[in-house]
Amino acid sequence: MKYRAIDALTHLAFNYPERQPFFIAQLTAFLELTRQYHLNINDIYGSYAGAIGPAQFMPDSILRYAIINNSTINLNDPANWLESIANFFSKKGWKENHPIVTPIACPKNTPRGIVPNSVKHFYTPEELKEAQISDHAEENAMFLEFNSHTGRQCWLAYHNFSVIMRYNTSPLYAMAVVQLSEKLSSSFGKI
Repeated sequence: MKYRAIDALTHLAFNYPERQPFFIAQLTAFLELTRQYHLNINDIYGSYAGAIGPAQFMPDSILRYAIINNSTINLNDPANWLESIANFFSKKGWKENHPIVTPIACPKNTPRGIVPNSVKHFYTPEELKEAQISDHAEENAMFLEFNSHTGRQCWLAYHNFSVIMRYNTSPLYAMAVVQLSEKLSSSFGKI
């Protein structure tokens, strides 16, 4: 978090025409955030893309999902960010006690008509069985296929995985979140 958020957002809003509407909206939300909570625009740092705080929320997500106590905001308070991330997931449709991913044996080749790693392509259990991907899907699922240093890995990813991808659209990022949460859960109990 070494970039001043105002500089990053202004630069992106006016120098990247293909994403200009998104970053103008983020710049506007940032200015609203600083006005609403009486923050100095020069004292807020984040990523090169304008994401702020330990949770790396964009400014509009801070306004919509951040848990703010006592009408004040501390953009560096980890406790508030954990609550805020949980609130984000809840608002995006997280289903408690529902599956996130299931590891499966990889088919020899990706079946024709199946698009791996795409949140836009969910398949019914019947479609997954017909494609010879899995005959034990718990609900509609994405097909994930990753290559790693240990070889090819395949997974069925369910609705809750797509909620994680609303936070960051990378399937690899979402899988890292799942695997980290599983390690924490096995070390410290259910979080």
